[in-house]
Amino acid sequence: MPYVEPTRQQFAEYLNVDANNTAYLDEALAVALTLVKTFIGDTAIPQAVYANEVLRTAHAVYKQNETTGGSQQVQTLESVITTRFAKDPMTASYPILSKWVVPF
Repeated sequence: MPYVEPTRQQFAEYLNVDANNTAYLDEALAVALTLVKTFIGDTAIPQAVYANEVLRTAHAVYKQNETTGGSQQVQTLESVITTRFAKDPMTASYPILSKWVVPF
């Protein structure tokens, strides 16, 4: 099934960054497209789900490249919170896509 792939501009809006100032957007989006397409294979899934999971995976790839050591610290009003990112950028997408894709 041919899917409409998310654009660089849509991905930039998803990340809330300027599409013109971030060179890594295209690479993260390409990696995500490859990962999602490989996982779903020939399985038909809804377009909205496909686009959302490509963006979700691209976000994970982008964040992995943006951080050092796979973690990011966020300052709150009361403390500093450390967030660790999954090594597999598809971790959040597997449960959603598995509703349509039969596991290996």
